[in-house]
Amino acid sequence: IPDRKTPKTTNKDQFKLGRESVRDVRFPPTKSPTLSPSESPSMSPSRSPTERPSMSPTRSPTGSPSMTPTKSPTISPSEIPSVNPSTSPSTKADKNNGVQQLGRPIKVACAGGSLTRGEAGGNPRVFSYPNQLQFFLGEEDFKIYNFGRTGATAARYLEQSYVKQIQFQWSIDVQPDIYLLMLGTNDAKYWSSQGRNFQESLKQVVNAVQNNLRESPPRIIMAIPPGVYRDNFGITNNIIRNEIRPQVQEVAGRKNIELVNMYPPTSGNNPNLFVSDGVHLNKDGYEVLAQIWKRQIECNNNGICDIGENCGSCPGDCFLNCS
Repeated sequence: IPDRKTPKTTNKDQFKLGRESVRDVRFPPTKSPTLSPSESPSMSPSRSPTERPSMSPTRSPTGSPSMTPTKSPTISPSEIPSVNPSTSPSTKADKNNGVQQLGRPIKVACAGGSLTRGEAGGNPRVFSYPNQLQFFLGEEDFKIYNFGRTGATAARYLEQSYVKQIQFQWSIDVQPDIYLLMLGTNDAKYWSSQGRNFQESLKQVVNAVQNNLRESPPRIIMAIPPGVYRDNFGITNNIIRNEIRPQVQEVAGRKNIELVNMYPPTSGNNPNLFVSDGVHLNKDGYEVLAQIWKRQIECNNNGICDIGENCGSCPGDCFLNCS
C-alpha cells in the first residue's frame, strides 16, 4: 500500500500527549536473523526503507485522552476462528500478567504492513493500533513496539517481502515475549502472480520468527487482515475474503498458533472505520483492531495461563495462586 500523507488532526481528535508517543532509538549492531535457504533469500533490504518506525515502545497518552475509546463491534465466536495451541509458552499464573516472573514489562512486537504502521489514519504515533493497544493495556505491564512496514507482503519472492525488511530484523532484535503478525492485504494486489505461493510464504514468515527466537520462543498471534471498504491500489475485498482469509486460517492451524479475525468488523458497509481511500483505517478503525488484539492477549481460553493473561482477565486459564 503506497505511503500517503498523514491528514491533519485537531486537538479535539487527538490524544493529549505530553511528549512524542514514539521515539527513534538505534540499537547497537547485532547479528542479523538467520533464515534457512528455503525461506527468504536475503535478510538485508536492498535499499533503506522510506520510513523508520520506532525501536522504542509506543507510549500511551499522558493524562486523560480527549478521544474516549468506544466499544468495538460485537463479534460472535463463530466469526473468530480460534486455534488453541497445546504447546504455547506459558507462565505461572499470577496477578501481574507474567511481569513478576519476567521482572520487567511484557514486550509485544507488532509486525505487518501499513495497517500495522498506522498509515493514513492520522498521526501513526497516536492513532495506530500499536499505540492504542499500549494505551488499553497500560505501560506498567506492557511495552508495545511498532514494526509495521508500508507495502510489506508475505510473498517471499517480492522485494516487499516482510522478512527482507529491516523492520523484521528489528522485531527479532527486541526479543519479544508476544509477537503479533498481520500480513496479507498487500499480497492481494499481487495475487495473480504470487497467490499460489501465499500460504507457503506466510508459513515461512512464522518459521523465521520461531527459528530466530528459538532460545526464548514468543507467544505468536496471527491475524486475518481487515476487509476493505472500497477496492483500491489493486487490492480487492473478494481476494481478501475468498483467498487470503481461509489461507491465513489454514497456516495458523498447521503451525498451531493463535488466530484472531479482523475481517468481520471491518467488512461490509462500514465506511466510518476507513479513510477516503477505502483501504486504510482511520483512528476508529485502528481502535477496533487494538481492542481485538487486547482481548486475545488477555485471554486465549486454551487452559494454559499464557504470558499476558492473568487471574482477572482469564480466570478459566489462570486460576493458580489467585487470591
